[in-house]
Amino acid sequence: MSAPFFNLEEFFGTPIINNSLFRKFVVRLLNDKSPCGKIMGDSGGYWLTEQISISRQFGYTVSPPPDGENIDGTAFRTCDFYAWLLSNRISGAPVFQLYWPEEQRDRAILELTRMLSNNGPFKTQPFQEP
Repeated sequence: MSAPFFNLEEFFGTPIINNSLFRKFVVRLLNDKSPCGKIMGDSGGYWLTEQISISRQFGYTVSPPPDGENIDGTAFRTCDFYAWLLSNRISGAPVFQLYWPEEQRDRAILELTRMLSNNGPFKTQPFQEP
């Protein structure tokens, strides 16, 4: 499992995301298809597996799908995790959900990769808990 070991997302919400070398690094993360974790919980609340959430004071919570589908046990890849964080930290970024089907996640990752190739500065925001 390729779980993130340090809080890279802290940089996604700062001006460093506008640094071209850092963006290249982030694109590499968006190409990492290794398994990362699972969504746990039930309709009362979902969160990410402990090995990912342990580095944050309150862990990571996930909004349930609008249709109420049970997403407990849904696996996601490293690229999905970072795409989910990016979509949350950069204003105007494509929407991304960890529970989407893999094909839909791949399309959104491609959109995020294109967005990172843009040379203009991004407006960032703090992580928004669902």
